[in-house]
Amino acid sequence: SAAKGGVFEYLPKPFDLDDMIAAVAAALGEEAKAGRTKPAEEPTGFIGQSAAMQSAFKAIARAATSQAHVMITGEPGVGKRQAAEALLRARGIASDDAIVVTPSNTASDVFGSTQAARQVVWLRLEEWNTEQQRAARDALDAGIGRVIATASHSPDAGLDTRLVARLSECVISVPPLRDRRSDIPALCETFLGQFARRDKQEVVRLSKDAIQYLQGSAWTGNVVELRSVLSRLSLATRDEDRLTRAADAVREVAHAAEVALVIDTHVVLADRLGLDGVHLLDGARSVRAARKTLGADAIVGAFCGQSRHDGMNAGEAGADYVSFGPVSGALGDGALAEHALFEWWSEMIEVPVVAEGGLTADAVAELSQVTDFLSVGEEIWQAGDPLAALRGLLGRG
Repeated sequence: SAAKGGVFEYLPKPFDLDDMIAAVAAALGEEAKAGRTKPAEEPTGFIGQSAAMQSAFKAIARAATSQAHVMITGEPGVGKRQAAEALLRARGIASDDAIVVTPSNTASDVFGSTQAARQVVWLRLEEWNTEQQRAARDALDAGIGRVIATASHSPDAGLDTRLVARLSECVISVPPLRDRRSDIPALCETFLGQFARRDKQEVVRLSKDAIQYLQGSAWTGNVVELRSVLSRLSLATRDEDRLTRAADAVREVAHAAEVALVIDTHVVLADRLGLDGVHLLDGARSVRAARKTLGADAIVGAFCGQSRHDGMNAGEAGADYVSFGPVSGALGDGALAEHALFEWWSEMIEVPVVAEGGLTADAVAELSQVTDFLSVGEEIWQAGDPLAALRGLLGRG
């Protein structure tokens, strides 16, 4: 009886947006243009099994079979543009075939948009000025294109009431993230997968506790804020993975040669990765905390720039060595650690002193008499042959 009543397809609840788009496009006789036959290269995040999102999907399905203008409303960051793109796919229209107008376009652009294309997308109407809104109203009277418009908050906030009335032939409301918290795990999986492809790394997997924390957060910036947080998390995890792999690669070699292995800044990683200690970059400020975390046997060093006072504080706080630098070049703000600083330190202070940054063969020759160690970094590692560069620094080339 449903088929006799004109039912084309049955989708069990909760249904997937791509399934809905494919079914609607097929019903319109446009299977070849359906979004499912040509999936987006990157996921948009406009997904969800929550009741709030299912309601939005149903509204998109109804709008897809209509010739009406459509107004898409919602708070900033909920994904109104993604909803517009989903509606285009459901109507069998490629994004490239639609004209997109933003607040940066002129009133003339607005007016001409509905005459230049059969499908037009007007974004962020709440940011349009009076002239643009008047041109939009005239465009609806004179043009032939169907318009999908987006507006934040109430659709009539700061907008021409006649324009709102014309565009609200069909209204799609995109829910805020706080009303669809059950969708957050799927959103996290989608975005983290996207970032893994972007950065050519393995996908970050979140723990159950992390997911629960994200589900309990306020998310005043909605999906856009969640996506930004996950992007930063993905990048931070990538750095940790890179450091972990580097530590695994050199730890056994260094220890076999009885060479201590320390890591810049990351106190927790020094402990977790079984390294010998940490090289702090904030002078004396973190020395005591690092010592408490790593214990009495760990190496805790402190870079103190050009500050004798900071170096003395670091030594008093328990640093195993203090380093000063750079010793040449124009690194940082251009300030240099002078030879006299190392000479004074080696005569007056028992804590070992290290020279680092901007090392040259001449600097090495001068400073080797007044330092305990030299910290070599980019001076050799940026060279095509690091070993040859090191020999050159030591005057053995």
